[in-house]
Amino acid sequence: MSPIRGGSSPTWCRVFAFITLLHIVNVIIFLTLLLCPIVGVAQSFHHLVAEAGRFDNDYPRESVYVQMDDAAYVVGDTLWYKAYVVRSSTLRPTDISRVLYVELLNDGGNLLERSILEIDSAGQAHGCFGLVPPLRNGFYEIRAYTRAMTNWGQEAQFSRVFPLFELPKKAIPGDYTQLEVDYPKDKFYFSIQPERPYQFGSRRRRQLELFPEGGQYVPDCEQIIAYRLTDGMGAPAMDTICVYTAQDSLICQSTPEHLGAGAFTLPAGVGRGVKICTSRRRDTYTLPEPTGAAAVLHVSQEGAEALISVQVPPAVADSLGGQRMAIVALCRNQPRAMYPVELEGGQDEFDISLGDLGVGVNRLELVTQTGQVLASRLVFAHIADVRSAMPVAKVKVQQNAEEYEAFSPIALQFEVTDAEGRPMPDTNFAVAVHDADGQLIADGSASLQAQLLLCSELKGYVHNPEWYFQRDDATRRRALDLLMLTQGWRPQTLEQMCGQQAFNTAQPIEDRQIVRGRVMKDKLGKPEARRGIRLDLTLYNTMGEHRDGHAVTDSLGCFAFRPEEPLNGDWQAYFKTSSNNSGRELWSQIMLDQWFGGQPRAYSPLQYTLMPPHQQVDKRGKEEVDESPDVFEWEDTIPNLRKYYLKEARVKAKRKYHPQTFNRYTYGGGEGQGIKHSDVYVNVDLELQRAWDRGIEFSNMGEFIGYVIGDIHTSENLNLQDE
Repeated sequence: MSPIRGGSSPTWCRVFAFITLLHIVNVIIFLTLLLCPIVGVAQSFHHLVAEAGRFDNDYPRESVYVQMDDAAYVVGDTLWYKAYVVRSSTLRPTDISRVLYVELLNDGGNLLERSILEIDSAGQAHGCFGLVPPLRNGFYEIRAYTRAMTNWGQEAQFSRVFPLFELPKKAIPGDYTQLEVDYPKDKFYFSIQPERPYQFGSRRRRQLELFPEGGQYVPDCEQIIAYRLTDGMGAPAMDTICVYTAQDSLICQSTPEHLGAGAFTLPAGVGRGVKICTSRRRDTYTLPEPTGAAAVLHVSQEGAEALISVQVPPAVADSLGGQRMAIVALCRNQPRAMYPVELEGGQDEFDISLGDLGVGVNRLELVTQTGQVLASRLVFAHIADVRSAMPVAKVKVQQNAEEYEAFSPIALQFEVTDAEGRPMPDTNFAVAVHDADGQLIADGSASLQAQLLLCSELKGYVHNPEWYFQRDDATRRRALDLLMLTQGWRPQTLEQMCGQQAFNTAQPIEDRQIVRGRVMKDKLGKPEARRGIRLDLTLYNTMGEHRDGHAVTDSLGCFAFRPEEPLNGDWQAYFKTSSNNSGRELWSQIMLDQWFGGQPRAYSPLQYTLMPPHQQVDKRGKEEVDESPDVFEWEDTIPNLRKYYLKEARVKAKRKYHPQTFNRYTYGGGEGQGIKHSDVYVNVDLELQRAWDRGIEFSNMGEFIGYVIGDIHTSENLNLQDE
């Protein structure tokens, strides 16, 4: 056998090279197999985010802010307002809807007046309501919305409550210290619509609402439980919250921190028999049972950073089959960021920058790779925390004098700049000027910024929203976080945004006013939809203009008209129904779809708690308005056109009594006297239209009055005749 010589070395080198190459290929194949699930997981999350990002294009949401010219009014005043309609995702003037509905409701929930306004190209509209008799003192609500906004429910609508004062009969004219106002009562004398669901109980009673952080209670994990404590009237209350085990062992105690809101930490493993009660231990509350797979999503803010803590129970992790998770951040329907979650022992913890989020209310969703949401949490990001913040406008106001005499001209000078002091020539703003001595109450309404960033993104009434923005300190940030926990609102679920669940839109977008409804026939007392018939519509206004159109009803008898030009002013609609085949006219009942504002909500007691004017909150972020205004020199060039009002001249004359001359304007003092002493105010036009659209018809006025009041059934009771 020949020994191995050096000449054989190339063969060994080739073998080693082949083995090395094979090893590299195996490593590449191994890494590919290892990375494929990771790449697939990343692609699945990015797909979810991309689908969620398209939701705003398919279902754009809008927000409305209504600026009123005062915070309170006296009977006889006129309420002037200006409305701003923006797209919720961008807070820019809307380019979607062109029709705005503004309504005036009383404290009983009755609709008194309704205005349908055209929204201009700047997303603005304006109007007024005359607060004259038969309106009387009390608390009223201004409600504003577009037709498409109603698809998100009443939480998406604008709402503001204001008091309407009245001078007593023997009051001195102009003496506003004697103003009177009636507060809501537990039993309303009259309400056509379902009454507002007030709570009129004992002030000593305690009501507790519980809000587990993340959305659902997870017994196997340590969790923050937020709460809101109120009394029998629904006002914030102060008491001690005690938490006990099923064996009556005290776990922890807590007291509300701000307006009845607070939070306590519930340890893991205490079981489902946790009992929560107040110090009196009269009422016991239990935590809600989870309705599906749930996890704990805890957020703790420190400056411009937020610590995110995720806990997933073992049973939930096993049911998910090893699916990976991520946190998706949304701000006003727009995805902002995505953070992968790496669970070790069922939990993960990491920091995020609030600069990655949007200004205002953000929603953090803990989601699996298949799109299942396990937890949800709201986080508020201040303008100072966000790097790509919206422009901040500063308004400087100067006046020509510190005090003014009666009928003297008032000159104001406004300067609008950005945060760096640069002019903003294309900015629109509205201003209402009042006499400081004539201010009735402190204005606690939300500014445009607070309304769009905070109030319109939460559910229910937010009391004194400007307080949260006056200073950026730990107290206000904590109170704001409690607001996120107790009044959180999800306009739609992430599953709906990703297309996994349907998002139903009952109302269309109105780029101009749409006339839609349903055609019915009464067959032996049973209404039945008229399918496939022709409906002709003709619209007339007082100027002699007209619009024509026709449609064919669908399988439900529904129809819709979209005029080619906007309908401005008052129009009369005439309908004609006929067979689509033979053209034979058919008797039908037309029910219009025009009452989509939803049922009225109860006022919060904080909404009718009035503060004196000296507690005024300045919208610029200060505690009080400057006592010494900025004054500039101004030369009076306005001619003196003072008006002197003389007392009304009353002419007394004797005339013979002529009963036949008495009419609605003279009998018993006329309509004015009747209105002054009336107990019930009904907007007949609105209520007749509402009744017709419900399929209700009346043969005489007595039937109508019996319908709206409920205790009068026939015309004989009032001796009324058909007119």
